[in-house]
Amino acid sequence: MKRMFICLALCSLPALVFGADKKTRAGVLDFTPKGVSAIEASAVSDLFRNELVASGKFDVLDRNNMDSVLKEQAFQQTGCTETACAVQIGKVLNMEYMLYGIVLKMGSSFYVTVEMIKVETGKIEKSARQSVKSYDDMEGAVKKLVADIAGSQQKKETESYTAKGNGVLSIKSASPADVKVLINGREAGLTPFMQEMAKGEYKVKLVRDGYLPKDFTTAVEEGQTKEINISLMKGIGIEEAEEKRNGAFMLGMVSGGSALACLAVFAGAWKIGDFEVANARTDKTAYTAAKDALAAQQLYTQQIDAHLSLANSMYLTSDIALGTAILALGWSAWMWFDYFNYSGMYEQRKKALSIIPVLAPDRLALQFRYSF
Repeated sequence: MKRMFICLALCSLPALVFGADKKTRAGVLDFTPKGVSAIEASAVSDLFRNELVASGKFDVLDRNNMDSVLKEQAFQQTGCTETACAVQIGKVLNMEYMLYGIVLKMGSSFYVTVEMIKVETGKIEKSARQSVKSYDDMEGAVKKLVADIAGSQQKKETESYTAKGNGVLSIKSASPADVKVLINGREAGLTPFMQEMAKGEYKVKLVRDGYLPKDFTTAVEEGQTKEINISLMKGIGIEEAEEKRNGAFMLGMVSGGSALACLAVFAGAWKIGDFEVANARTDKTAYTAAKDALAAQQLYTQQIDAHLSLANSMYLTSDIALGTAILALGWSAWMWFDYFNYSGMYEQRKKALSIIPVLAPDRLALQFRYSF
């Protein structure tokens, strides 16, 4: 019995040893620069990769090996800031987790954001961010990031790097990228957006041409990071339709007025040209009658040449004016087509009943809206 117990203990010992040493397979993508150089962002990603290895909890794929595999598969990791992109690369590399980040400079401060994606589910398992006043202090920030990522609990508080009474607002757009962010009616930047702000409620509007805008109100709490992930639907909203309609109207009026002005110039120049030709004919008749007076003939010759020269200039001017008028009329027709097109869209948006999915970190609901 004693021997059997010893055998079982010896057999289970390797499993315990190897199980304790098992590390999580992870790949680190190059961090995306925002307001910093690509070299600086690459240096931060290399530093993060080394610190992740030093934590002893991750089996991190070497950067050169990663680049080699991705090159064979025709993948490019640079600029990968979306979950789908990281998951796709993680599957190619056969990783359990993929980590990517952003190095952002706002004013005199530097912010580093890192997210860890589970490749199998595509979910963000952990995210962390740090801020420093100088790029020289980036090593300490990276060590804190690794501690947050490697730790058993996810830290959401940001008191370590925000001023008293402030929090952080983070907005990311899965589709499309580079969405314009307006806060309380003022343009604040593009997604991915992150900014330290005073605690309180803010009216946020997200817009991009060709997509329906999104308006919502959010609250920033002291020492906390408010994270919002959104997607915009393709289409033209009521404000964009109205703006494009008004723009087409103004351009249609201006180009139409220009066309009328050019037609007036065409008619006037042509009339002047005909008048000068008539004067040249009159002088030619006088020239013929004054054949015995050499001085009179020379005078009439000069007048005839002057009339014909002016007539040619007027005819050329009329040709140019006519061509310009045709182009202006064509442009005006195009603008009026756009005007009626956007007017129809504007009226449809005003009368349309909208069922809009509202996605927020704390709720999922359907919002019914009827605009007049």
